[in-house]
Amino acid sequence: MSDGIVEVDFRDEPSAWLARGVLAANGIPSQVIAIPFDAGVPWGVRARPALRAQDLNAARKLLASGCGGPSA
Repeated sequence: MSDGIVEVDFRDEPSAWLARGVLAANGIPSQVIAIPFDAGVPWGVRARPALRAQDLNAARKLLASGCGGPSA
């Protein structure tokens, strides 16, 4: 797998921060990238935890087991 950084979509910013906490507690470093929508859109912000590509499979399994799971 690539050594790059990948982003995992979540439906809202609190879910992304929760996922980051779960990942950190399990030794997977990540950062949350918040992407504001255009003005006038009621959803506010889309957020994505960004993590190392080599950690993606472990992160997906971990998050799917109890955090609502990523959509990507």
